[in-house]
Amino acid sequence: MALKKTSALMNLGGSIDLVDGAAYAESRMELPLDSLSREVWVVTDIQVDHELLVFDAAQGGAQTIGIRVSKNSQTGLIEIDDPDCVSSYSATLIQTTAANLGGGAFQQSKTPDEFSTGEGKDYLCIIATPNWFVGGTFATTTGGASNRAAFVRMTGYRAIADVGTYSALIAEQLNS
Repeated sequence: MALKKTSALMNLGGSIDLVDGAAYAESRMELPLDSLSREVWVVTDIQVDHELLVFDAAQGGAQTIGIRVSKNSQTGLIEIDDPDCVSSYSATLIQTTAANLGGGAFQQSKTPDEFSTGEGKDYLCIIATPNWFVGGTFATTTGGASNRAAFVRMTGYRAIADVGTYSALIAEQLNS
């Protein structure tokens, strides 16, 4: 694969507001790439965060949030085994004791869970089209909780791909 790095490491940010119990929501983020020059975005690191989950009012109640970063628009949560998935994050908070006693269990899952070095041969994925997407779901067992925002910071650099590499990246991204 022939890529020529054309910028220093940069951070891109995105966010989405998730409504309790609503269907999958998604927000498109612009990625200003010059397709005539075969410019791509090489993702070296990604961080995902969200507003605080709070204990549910009832024992056994739970709050769950799922956040995905993808190369293409999605209709629901995808997992890391999907080639469009750049990052997968989920968290669940379960109330294990009577209301307001503070006992609970927390489960978190995120992929990738390590950061790269930002070197040219060390990257998470390459985005060849001018958009990326942040999507997710938020749900509580009792319903009616306030919305929760999800935040993403994607670190990477611009690069120019040779004709064969660019063609393959575009075909893979558009056909997946």
